[in-house]
Amino acid sequence: MFNQLLTTIMKKNLWMLAAALCMTACSQNEDIVIEQPVSDNDFESPDGRLIIQLGGIETRIGASVGVTRAPLDKLYDETSGATTRLGIFALATNDATTSTAITDANRTAAWGDTENYGILLNNIQAAVTAWPKQDGSDVKPDGLENDLAQKITLYKGNAANGVYYYPMQKKYDYSFYGYAPYQEGQTISAAKPEITFARFDGSQDIIWNNATAGEIAPNSIYLKKNVKNDASLTGYKAQYIRQLKYHHELNQAASEKLQDYPWIPNINFEHQLAQLRFSVIPATEQSEEDRTAVQNMKVKNITIKSHGTTATLNVLTGKLTFTDNGSLLMREATDDGKGNITFTDDNADGTVEVPKDIYVQKYEGGQYTLNGVSSANPLIQGYLMVKPDMEQFLMDVTIIAPDASGVPQDLIVRDIPVNAPAPTVDSGKNDNLFYAGYYYNVRIGIYATQQINATATLATWKPGGDSVDVPIE
Repeated sequence: MFNQLLTTIMKKNLWMLAAALCMTACSQNEDIVIEQPVSDNDFESPDGRLIIQLGGIETRIGASVGVTRAPLDKLYDETSGATTRLGIFALATNDATTSTAITDANRTAAWGDTENYGILLNNIQAAVTAWPKQDGSDVKPDGLENDLAQKITLYKGNAANGVYYYPMQKKYDYSFYGYAPYQEGQTISAAKPEITFARFDGSQDIIWNNATAGEIAPNSIYLKKNVKNDASLTGYKAQYIRQLKYHHELNQAASEKLQDYPWIPNINFEHQLAQLRFSVIPATEQSEEDRTAVQNMKVKNITIKSHGTTATLNVLTGKLTFTDNGSLLMREATDDGKGNITFTDDNADGTVEVPKDIYVQKYEGGQYTLNGVSSANPLIQGYLMVKPDMEQFLMDVTIIAPDASGVPQDLIVRDIPVNAPAPTVDSGKNDNLFYAGYYYNVRIGIYATQQINATATLATWKPGGDSVDVPIE
């Protein structure tokens, strides 16, 4: 009797549970499913799909805070939370089923293969953030090539932490490409793998690079306990990443330790432009009286001529091409005299409504002084990001100086040569060029006779060499 009653109760409860689940599913007009992950911090979804995770690190970035449209200091500032808007691509670079590299000859067919996701990510907006804490600590996740790498979070719509998946198919290996600053509303194709910067004004610090998986040779990793791979592995794809992650776990307990391999793609961003940093100072080759007189002068419209204001970035190669000859007007920067420079995307001359004066710095007792700040070296008053591999730029400067009656007059000094200095010995460079990833101090020297000279020194995100002196006589 008791067993019969228990059986009846169990049947009723099971029926009620099934009914409740059915009502839940039916009320949502969908099948019963397991809850999906809400962020890209998970390795895989509950239904077994592998989630795309990315890391990013900067190379030779050290100019200022990491904000879009100003030179980048770091991709992510842990103190301020400032981040960089990136564009991310995941592109098929190898047909794993035939071991055929994707080249110009077959790229149209591969990238047009929507069934197998020839283009997996096409200019997806992203941001650099901190990795989520693990057990309350800032330990980076396993699988990173570099512990300094920050997390790249992808967007879906306007929301961060978008979840994207590797295809279940094993057809293609992918490489990841990234650039900044992000250009909205553009995609690439095999015929035109380019992003356009239509309004370049000298404030944008364009960075780029890619992450390509290394081939894993036979007998390099464990596929299961004490069993090594007998064939090479290529990636990035779901199978490659799973096997490297599992190998890492097996390798911890193995008696024969093998090399661990990173499985989170890491984009090691590099500058694609050079930077000019401007100082306006009294020219040295003149009398003390004239040097004092110069300090009452101002300048404006510091312009690099025929540079270009429209550029295209080849996503596959990182090649940056300027397609016009527009001029660039110096952008604003302030220097605290202690090595801290703040860069903005503002015109150094201000606006028509609110103009700003660019004064010649005072020089007394071996110190340059501007706005109450003094330094043994000329203070930085402005900057421009410029195309690399140039031997010379031509510059126009307008001097504002009083005439014989004391009325300020504009004098435009045109086509002042700004020549690239010799590279430093440790740079590995040989030619006198303005190199990407380096900054150059351009010292604009003003003479009392209202002439100008200019010299440039190289310094790279580290300095690149001696200052470039540009005398204006």
